[in-house]
Amino acid sequence: MSDARSSGLTSTEAAARLAQYGPNEVETGRRLRVLREGLGLLANPLVLILLVAALVSGFLGEAVDAAIIILVVLLSVALDFFQVFRSDQAANRLKSLVALTTTVVRDGQRTEIPVRAVVPGDVLELRAGDLVPADATLLTSDPLTVDEAALTGESLPAEKHGGADKQALLFAGTSVVSGVGEAMVTATGARTQFGAIAHALVQKAPPTEFERGARSFGFIITRTVLGLVLFVFLVNALRQQPPLDSFLFALALAVGLTPEFLPMIMTVTLSQGAQRMAKEKVIVRRLEAIENLGNMDVLCSDKTGTLTRGSVTVQAQVDAWGNDAQDVLRWARVNSALETGTQNALDLAILDHRAGDLESYRKIAELPFDFERRRVSVLAAGPQGAQLVTKGAPESIIAVCSSVDSSSGKVALSAELRRQIETTLDQLSRSGYHVLGIAHKSVPGGTGALTAADEGDLTLSGFVAFLDPPDPSASGTLARLAAASRVSRQRRRIG
Repeated sequence: MSDARSSGLTSTEAAARLAQYGPNEVETGRRLRVLREGLGLLANPLVLILLVAALVSGFLGEAVDAAIIILVVLLSVALDFFQVFRSDQAANRLKSLVALTTTVVRDGQRTEIPVRAVVPGDVLELRAGDLVPADATLLTSDPLTVDEAALTGESLPAEKHGGADKQALLFAGTSVVSGVGEAMVTATGARTQFGAIAHALVQKAPPTEFERGARSFGFIITRTVLGLVLFVFLVNALRQQPPLDSFLFALALAVGLTPEFLPMIMTVTLSQGAQRMAKEKVIVRRLEAIENLGNMDVLCSDKTGTLTRGSVTVQAQVDAWGNDAQDVLRWARVNSALETGTQNALDLAILDHRAGDLESYRKIAELPFDFERRRVSVLAAGPQGAQLVTKGAPESIIAVCSSVDSSSGKVALSAELRRQIETTLDQLSRSGYHVLGIAHKSVPGGTGALTAADEGDLTLSGFVAFLDPPDPSASGTLARLAAASRVSRQRRRIG
């Protein structure tokens, strides 16, 4: 492992592993998938009925009728196949526009290679803005913040650090928000978490409601035709009609009852919908999805970056009783502005929320964030003298506090007050906020380095609440969707 960390793989080892594991690409589908799906269109019950009808017409000597039925079937299937093929081509063109590369250590040298050439055992060089090309384990101890919204939908970046726990795991498809580090690739392509999701997406989709309805209708037609044919044949047999004439008459009746143009009508109608969607730059791969879209009752959408802006903002700053307290944000700003560790989205939201005079504060010492304490402390000199300002997870902050700021001054942290704090936190959590606790204390003559032991006997200032706010366009989109849904339900009732 140590050799891999220092010099990475050799070019020979990388080539051998590329041959063993294959390119670092997620599964896009089986070979000849489009052709197989096109042939699968012939399995539609209505299509099968028409093909049988064509054979019967040919048997009865009606060559023209047989040719017309077969032509209608072929046109219908060809339209469906053309839509699938065109959609796949459009998706492939979009994919070809993006040629991603990443930096790895090969033969002891940093080398930029295509993402598809990454293999297990490669050592990745990652920095802010990079996409993680494969599942990997972070080797360096310096923390990274990683946006995992593509996998989890969580708007807040996750903090990663080297070690043996899950905090060291990086996943393909995520992106580095801040920090610099090295990571060892553990899985590529379909063996990654992202690849497993992609594999599930390319499996044969379950039949849509439209497909189930069409097949059900096809089976009804089949049973009706067979029933009438048998009934007519038996009646003619009871009337002592010649068996061959009775059989031919029954077959002719079956051909006449078959709706030859129904598949064509359905395909053309759905194609019109697909063309309208294409004008709005939406690729419709399966025509049956058009009908599903129109019959939709519940729409499930990714929240982050779709219904919301994808960036957190400060929504409230409250004391232990849930009352607005500006001092809470002031101390939070001092901490976020002076810490030299990696600033995450919460720090940026605090500093962007409201301008303030931070020039009067000077950092004396800092105790960086770690995942055991779950807080960061800064010793700052300012108008109030030397102050230790601590920010972190609410429960970790409360654990090192012995008093609380109130409108009348500092009060001792009693059991009753703890219950009040829990009530305030519960209300903030129920409102969907992400919450940070803020605490401070005076450190007369403070000049030395900080240790975890210094984070004691603090005064709880309060809490800062954050939210990923709704996108301004979301309400209008949802209103139009609701209006379209009402119109669709009205049309279904009328129909």
